[in-house]
Amino acid sequence: MTRRDAARLGGLARAARLSPTRRRAIARMGFAALVAKRFAGDRHAAIKWLIAAGLATQDRDLSGSLRSLGSSGRIIPLAADTGPRPTPATPEDLHQGAAEELPFESPPAGAPQRHA
Repeated sequence: MTRRDAARLGGLARAARLSPTRRRAIARMGFAALVAKRFAGDRHAAIKWLIAAGLATQDRDLSGSLRSLGSSGRIIPLAADTGPRPTPATPEDLHQGAAEELPFESPPAGAPQRHA
């Protein structure tokens, strides 16, 4: 058994122990994270992309199945492949600015000072 298979089986076993309510909550959090990270909060664009990706995958799988049965595998019309997931919206990176631009509060006046 490969590590990938073991991880998949472990995930399925864990999901089987979760209640349907908890699985739905996890799915909602995952979708919210996808929308926030990859689509900058545009929920409708995320749904549209997921539908297109699902249709393209479905058509690709059907074409492969038909080819395995001796057919040419051609399906008309074939859904367009959406390609890879959209790149994430770049968050503010505080490590790229100058030191005086970083959020910093000086210690209170009576705080002990450490000297190296």
